[in-house]
Amino acid sequence: MNSDKFNFFYWLILLLTLFFSASCKSEKSVAQADNEFQAGFKFIDFGYGGGFAGTYNYYRLMENANLWKLENDNPTSRINQIPKADLISIDILTKDLINSDFQSNMRGNMTYFLTIRIDTTDFEYIWKEEADPVAHKASVLFDKLDEVRKNSLKN
Repeated sequence: MNSDKFNFFYWLILLLTLFFSASCKSEKSVAQADNEFQAGFKFIDFGYGGGFAGTYNYYRLMENANLWKLENDNPTSRINQIPKADLISIDILTKDLINSDFQSNMRGNMTYFLTIRIDTTDFEYIWKEEADPVAHKASVLFDKLDEVRKNSLKN
């Protein structure tokens, strides 16, 4: 009878040990996978300008999630590091835009710019505020970048 109790507790302890060790390992692998995310772009330059004053504003999002203010094509002041979830979302929108057939170089009263660097290749998009629906994917990506920029300035 004592050996039955011993076997029961032995198996119970063994099962509990396996359960807790497996659950801890699962959390680590999810955290490691999140930290290992690598954006598909080196950087994205984005900006807008024109209008009555003719002022242009440029920003750069780096693959490491750092957001910079640009002056003369050079990062001059780091704004903030954006959340990983936003970087992943931007990466998905970037791939969607690059795989689309949108190509534009339309300037207008208010003009928007995107330059996406992947490896050594630049994908440039320029469109005006009144652009046709073809510019929709570029506008969606730009809006997400601008939203992240504005949220970074609040923090």
